[in-house]
Amino acid sequence: MTAFETHTVRFFIPEAKAIHCAALNAEANKLAVSRSDNAVELWDVGCVLARRGAPVCQARLPPAGGASVEALAWAAGRLFSTGLHGHVLEHGGHGLEATASTSVSGTAAWCLAADPAGCRLAAGTEDGQVIVHAVTDEGLVFERRMAKQERRILCVAWSPDGTHLAAGSVNAVCLHQARTGAQVSRITVGRQVGRKETLVWSVALLADLTIVTGDSRGRVSFWNGPLGALHTSLGSHRADVLTVTSSADGERVFAAGVDPTVARFERIPSARATAGWVRSLRIQLHVRDVRVMISTGDCLISAGENGVTPWVWTADLVFDFQGNNKDTVRTSPLPQLGTVLPAPRLPGLVTVGDSELRLWRLPAAGSDEQPDELSAEDLGWADGREDPDEDDEEDEEQQSVALDLLTLSADGQRAALADRRRRYRHLLYLGSLAERRLLAVEAPAARVEQMLPPALRRKRYGVA
Repeated sequence: MTAFETHTVRFFIPEAKAIHCAALNAEANKLAVSRSDNAVELWDVGCVLARRGAPVCQARLPPAGGASVEALAWAAGRLFSTGLHGHVLEHGGHGLEATASTSVSGTAAWCLAADPAGCRLAAGTEDGQVIVHAVTDEGLVFERRMAKQERRILCVAWSPDGTHLAAGSVNAVCLHQARTGAQVSRITVGRQVGRKETLVWSVALLADLTIVTGDSRGRVSFWNGPLGALHTSLGSHRADVLTVTSSADGERVFAAGVDPTVARFERIPSARATAGWVRSLRIQLHVRDVRVMISTGDCLISAGENGVTPWVWTADLVFDFQGNNKDTVRTSPLPQLGTVLPAPRLPGLVTVGDSELRLWRLPAAGSDEQPDELSAEDLGWADGREDPDEDDEEDEEQQSVALDLLTLSADGQRAALADRRRRYRHLLYLGSLAERRLLAVEAPAARVEQMLPPALRRKRYGVA
């Protein structure tokens, strides 16, 4: 057997990227997630690999300077996002670039939800408004403004039939009629001793208009929406409940948050007009905050800030079938951009961060010497663009730019990279073949056309 000299690298520690929000397109089995650096990724969770713990990343939008992604939603098969910029962005094309932008109210937007039919989007804003837009082929069209609340809207949810909206705020949750925008009821949630305010972080609305809330007290509460009366309030967690979701039939509710334990609640028959709720199961799936839970069919998808095993640096997605711990499938999506690239003839390697490259020369195997960090000048690297753009150079001095694709020649003398400013945005892979020869794999034009929003597709290709 051939003997190898092995270099074990322990000086490179990538930063973990937690998942902050997500949205599922159940028909296409596409899961869109946003990470802590505001990067947006599109994952295929319907394939066989996903069921075995290896979903496929189909597209990635690198983080941009000043970008903000606070919420994601699917409507009519199209992906939308909103954030502190106060706009609803539509993401299309292969690279998930924003193809359309619609102002919400001029202030920051904290939440976004699509109705079950995928025809309307509701966005909650900093100034206490819930703005509803209709989703059309031409883009978003303003439809209605719900009755204004006093404080910022932190969460919003539609009823299964799309006739009502529930919006959670500070110290309160409101039920609105979607057709008129009128406020049906306003519920004041309780306060914990020693705390001035209670934040309603998450809300779900069931078919019988039962409102389920998760708040900063660590309680999951069930309310009679039309009457504003409390059914049951359960202290299920030791810290803030950041997310709640219900099963399709409304018989089960799941909750988790800063206390990462996933709690399952079930409806129990009652002689009274209203059914009761009990906590039936507690599952320890995560070790850190859980920010996202999505229930679809027999599958519960949860995501958060996990990144605890030595070889995992991205947050975990956990697929929990039937809500049973024994059927749990854990997945830790690997970074799409190689974090370590070898340069055999240096000999050395290149480590890749969010917006920087670091070059290292490795000592001989078995040596006590430490790796040397090199600069671009040490290797004689320079900008090899044929027509450098002066504006790009000025922007590069002012802010870092996230790297998207990178390849390194075998001798380590040339590095080719693509960042979020590249003009052509349908590049799938960039690799080095030989001296001054690169392999660039592009997305097929038909696929690019298919992923564009209808209005932009007609404008660019003249087809519906």
